[in-house]
Amino acid sequence: EMLRRLERAFLLGSLSFRALPAEALGRAARAGLSWRALLGTAHRTAVLPLLANAVMGARLESLVPAGASRRLRDGLERNASANGLMLADLAQIDRALRGEGIDAVALKGAAFLETMPDYAPLRCLSDLDVLVPEGAARAAAERLVLLGLGRPELRLEVPEERGDSYHPELLRTGAGVVVELHERLPGEDGARRAQVVRIRAVAPPRGGMPVPSPEDLLGLAAHHVLVHHARESRFLPRHVADVHALLSAGADAARAVADWDGGRDGPVARSLALLGAAVDPRRDASRRAAVEALDRALSRVSQSREDAHRARARVARALRTRPLSLPFPPRAFMAARYGVPESSRWLPLLYVVRPFRGLFRALTGM
Repeated sequence: EMLRRLERAFLLGSLSFRALPAEALGRAARAGLSWRALLGTAHRTAVLPLLANAVMGARLESLVPAGASRRLRDGLERNASANGLMLADLAQIDRALRGEGIDAVALKGAAFLETMPDYAPLRCLSDLDVLVPEGAARAAAERLVLLGLGRPELRLEVPEERGDSYHPELLRTGAGVVVELHERLPGEDGARRAQVVRIRAVAPPRGGMPVPSPEDLLGLAAHHVLVHHARESRFLPRHVADVHALLSAGADAARAVADWDGGRDGPVARSLALLGAAVDPRRDASRRAAVEALDRALSRVSQSREDAHRARARVARALRTRPLSLPFPPRAFMAARYGVPESSRWLPLLYVVRPFRGLFRALTGM
């Protein structure tokens, strides 16, 4: 079910979790929302816990169908529990690396967990990103494996056309959390930026692994989403919530723009415009581009959900009629599974590697 403008407005309003527009959210809920479409898009954009928080914060539980209310509550509880495990893993990793003399910095979502207790249950993470000094990633990974804090994670590397790919060491903790150990940041000047982030890192208020300064975290988030993942619009809603979290916690937007955008209309400036568009989606000249970017992002995600249902149905039919498609699935499945175009020259190589990768995972349990 496609997302209408009413659901888009409700979803965007839920992202400013420290300043919820309760009155506007209430009007939208009473006007009649498609909760199926809203929850589906929130799940795919990794903001379902924020949506649950908005419903509870604006006291709208009575307007939400029982099934949708249960899904929201379960999603929030599962995310809070998962992030608690991630934070415990991060603390163990920090202690282990300090014992080896390796100074690490928590990046992206891991930094939000370390510094913002009110945002930690609401922020969806897929992994933990940790920045280590140049040349230390392999030693850090070996140390963590030796202490039983992780095991090597098999990664099928597909060269990216962006030309700025960086390949961290990957581990998986006992709780199943993927840890990426980075020596540099993405982009042509990734090594320099990593050095600056390490120098300006600060200690979290409650202790733990150091984190980037609020301005550097804003710059990191902006470049990660709007440059490194520019083609993946599903990250935009969560990024808007990240920007809100940082600004409402006191990050200096002007300094972040100066340090990370060079005074130009760069990723940080565009991130600030996206937050402004989410808070006030009027299409005046100053925010029209940002409003349209958010509209396109949510429309694409909503449409991709419908496409995913159709793709799964096609794969199921293929498996019933052509059993060999299990080890050698259709090109469309392989392209979607490994994130490459169907026309990619790397796709034949992926077909060759796939059986060996499956055998390795079966033998090792990884």
